[in-house]
Amino acid sequence: MTNTQTQYFETLEVALFNQEAEASVIGSVLINPNVFHECRLQLPDGAQEFKIHRHAWVWEACEQLIQSKTPIDLVTLSEQLERTGKLAESGGSAFLTSLISAAPSSLNASAYAVVVHGYYVRRQVVSAANSIAAIAYNREASLDEVASKSTNALNQAVRKTSNGNMISIEDSVKAADAEIENNRAKEQLPGIPTPLIDLNKLMGGGAQDSDLNIIVGRPGQGKTSLLMQIAFYAAKHPINATMIERKHVAFFSMEMPHQQLTMRLLSQLSGIDYQLLRSGRHEKW
Repeated sequence: MTNTQTQYFETLEVALFNQEAEASVIGSVLINPNVFHECRLQLPDGAQEFKIHRHAWVWEACEQLIQSKTPIDLVTLSEQLERTGKLAESGGSAFLTSLISAAPSSLNASAYAVVVHGYYVRRQVVSAANSIAAIAYNREASLDEVASKSTNALNQAVRKTSNGNMISIEDSVKAADAEIENNRAKEQLPGIPTPLIDLNKLMGGGAQDSDLNIIVGRPGQGKTSLLMQIAFYAAKHPINATMIERKHVAFFSMEMPHQQLTMRLLSQLSGIDYQLLRSGRHEKW
């Protein structure tokens, strides 16, 4: 790989961060320490997800305070940074105070953390691309070695998109409590509703994020028709009380071609018998 290419990747990697989002995450925690656990769920790799060094040092200090069961505030955080020798280098108490004003609202702390994590993942992908380019330019490496190392480098980066890391029950309880409070404030039950009221009740308001719902039955009992009704309802009807949110739906079938699925949908919408519609004799209906 040429020096120009290397410099391009390094420049791109440096540019991939959001200073305001990083400062807002820490500032939100200083305003309301209870949001720390929500943010930590979005930042599975902890302090290293912050691009700016002093932000990383402050977040690491917050983690150390949590581990020692010490409340987080300006005094305890300054003391912790002093113990690790990072207070003066990070900017002192004045810098910590400035972080509080940097957070527009502590209520959106989790959203700020998502932004920080997103840039972190992008930096990891750029770093992986840099490594893959170096591997590919190594002519002494075999093709199998190039393919294996390149795949491994990319997999390591892409794996960062998943928050599948182990978390403590404390973090999980805090996140669950926040979700309960958030849903309580909503006018409607959470989830994507179906046209079947009783099914919605069984699912706690409708299809929930990350849930896998399986409908089983013997051939010819209407599984596909039912799923098409649910899919059409989700695509057609607004999901929340503002009457503006709609869902995009993708329907996959391993047993029917798309023409047959479309005809079944047209039959449902028009009320015309499916076999009659398929035969082209629907004008006589």
